[in-house]
Amino acid sequence: ANPLYATQEDLFEEIGQPVIEWITTGFNCCVFAFGQTGSGKTYSMMGNISGDPLQYGLIPRICYSLFDTLHEQSMQDSSIDAYVTFSHMEIYKEHVRDLLTPHKNAPVTLKVREHPQKGVFVEKLTHVRVTTFEEVMQLIEIGDKNRTVASTLVNKHSSRSHAIVTLTVVQRVRLINPNVPTAGLQKQEGRVHLVDLAGSERVALSGAKNLRLKEACSINKSLSVLGDVILSLGSNSRRTHIPYRNSVLTHVLKDSLGGNAHAIMVATISPSAFDYEE
Repeated sequence: ANPLYATQEDLFEEIGQPVIEWITTGFNCCVFAFGQTGSGKTYSMMGNISGDPLQYGLIPRICYSLFDTLHEQSMQDSSIDAYVTFSHMEIYKEHVRDLLTPHKNAPVTLKVREHPQKGVFVEKLTHVRVTTFEEVMQLIEIGDKNRTVASTLVNKHSSRSHAIVTLTVVQRVRLINPNVPTAGLQKQEGRVHLVDLAGSERVALSGAKNLRLKEACSINKSLSVLGDVILSLGSNSRRTHIPYRNSVLTHVLKDSLGGNAHAIMVATISPSAFDYEE
């Protein structure tokens, strides 16, 4: 094995395992791959889902491990009821699209809302209650086919949108109290956004024109805002304004970036990303 490269298993052990622990204990978290187009973000996050399971990326591995963990938990403690919901969206030119319900003519743009109790949510986004890893993989394949990709001089299959797989784990614990005639329920919810960011690129090198130019500008702007949000969150000043609303991407991820949440960035670097003559 090349010591300069991390295997899919290495990536899961370093990132996936902590994510499973966080969302099953009621925390929100976010994992996103950041890097130049063609550097391996989609491979790191999704992998080759139609081939050898050893080539599965973070998203399928986290999904598999999550169901495995919940099954073991139910075997050990029958008082815990748990279920998982799945959603798959893309943010294309600052518009949110549901990847599970494609439209033949023009995709419907969904609105990002904010609720005092529910927090940030995407209105009318499809949420599917899933019970097995196989169900999740079928939904991932549907969403993956509907994602917006295009060819540029830098990458023949460049992702032109940010794709977000969201898993929400809801657990209800039955509290048996002899002084109460009926058993109470304690609810706990954890969520993870698994984000395959669109590739950052220099417009002059990518040969972007017309629609591709607009896409590239939108991508670079949202990535810039993401950087601003992370810098603001890391500031020691309590008065620092966090510019979540400056981009749809950061607005959607708000509850998983700041506050009592965990965020992990996977930085992808590849020499092939700089080979523009292929």
